[in-house]
Amino acid sequence: MKQTLLLLVLIAAPLSASGSCYQINDSSGKTIYLESTPPWSLELPATDTGARDASRARGEQFIIHLGRPCSDFVPTRDPMMEAVRMMEAVRRSNVDAERPTRIQPTTPAQRPQPAATSSAARPTAPARAGNPACQVPESQARSDLATTLSARYPNSYYTKKMLLDAGMEKFRELCAIPSGFVSDGVLRDLNERYYPSFSTIHMLYERNMDAYKGLHR
Repeated sequence: MKQTLLLLVLIAAPLSASGSCYQINDSSGKTIYLESTPPWSLELPATDTGARDASRARGEQFIIHLGRPCSDFVPTRDPMMEAVRMMEAVRRSNVDAERPTRIQPTTPAQRPQPAATSSAARPTAPARAGNPACQVPESQARSDLATTLSARYPNSYYTKKMLLDAGMEKFRELCAIPSGFVSDGVLRDLNERYYPSFSTIHMLYERNMDAYKGLHR
């Protein structure tokens, strides 16, 4: 029944739907993909079905939210808990500012690597002051994102290219954010959780900053 429903969603969706959100839930119902670009080509007839077939085999659910931004589907947090989390982000930024020698850059070496990653050690980028989302060179960020996408979509080259381009565009936008106590705390937290999913980091950063502004009006 689940696969039938998924097929109906795909058939009903316009191939050129803009401003839509694409979501994948795993077999337990947990959202594992939430992006404004589809995880695979929706062109008909399909020419590359490897990633889609693999997703179905894992019991995952693919949902298309037509004409709605992905920010509509990020779980809503309790306002009080959101305020507490934002205050903690500010506190962490202040602590790091007072003890700059202990700041550790968020680099891929600190995160679990996909199985496809080479066993050879990758040189770690030196720490850079300022924006925590831009602590590695763009070339390294692109390599890390490409590795992650290759592990997730091993035979879907169109999907990898599309998501890589979209992700790096968001990486450059994240790097352009001015450094500040609040923004640095939020970006550091998101980078630790979601690197190198730059589209996800960018979306959640904007949502968090909107909530912060609403709490401090």
